[in-house]
Amino acid sequence: MDDGDNHKSGYILNTSGFVLEDVKLLQGVLKDNWDLETSIHSRNRLYIKSSYRQKFIELVKPHFHSTMLYKLINR
Repeated sequence: MDDGDNHKSGYILNTSGFVLEDVKLLQGVLKDNWDLETSIHSRNRLYIKSSYRQKFIELVKPHFHSTMLYKLINR
């Protein structure tokens, strides 16, 4: 939960430490299991589109530590 960020129009998962093949695998898992649309941006980072913001929050918020909830707030 610490290795991501709230972007003005969605969320970025900092997956830059992974090879593109693995990021594409994660992208498929997010789509197949939770119907989250993502795109791959520079340095292999996954971007969760703004239209999926609320769905993403509902999925992850129950698992977030209270000190990290600020990352879910729309800036």
